[in-house]
Amino acid sequence: MLKIAIIIGSTRPGRKGETVGKWAYDIARKRNDAEFELVDIADFNLPLLDEPMPPMFGQYSDNHTRAGSAKIASFNGFVFVTPEYNHGTCAALKNAIDFLYQKWTNKAAGFIRYGGAKSRDGENNSKRLQAKASVAYWDCSPLISCRRVCSWPSGLTFW
Repeated sequence: MLKIAIIIGSTRPGRKGETVGKWAYDIARKRNDAEFELVDIADFNLPLLDEPMPPMFGQYSDNHTRAGSAKIASFNGFVFVTPEYNHGTCAALKNAIDFLYQKWTNKAAGFIRYGGAKSRDGENNSKRLQAKASVAYWDCSPLISCRRVCSWPSGLTFW
């Protein structure tokens, strides 16, 4: 059975990604055609790239990198839950993609983005990053605006 990770891509205190990620996971886990797991990159505690070897070689010397690498390698695909900061990919997610480069390759990914701008700039930036890592991207990404209080019938509320 396919294993899909729903990745919370922000590590910022007070982030909304945890709420959005849990919402997505609650919907996804009702499916019976794949296994879903909510994965928080904050749990990997990845500093800015501190490995002596380039990530594309997958030769990790630090425990935090080995742990994150093993987790990401266990999945067939990903749904990235990520904010858009200044019309770009959130730095914590970009760092995780760079850090664990080899473990994302030849898999599929989609995005659930949230933020105030409601633009696709951050997603387009992420798609370019994913293409470099040979990740197949599917274009079905919802945009969630957080400019004002958002409340959905499902009970998902921001702010």
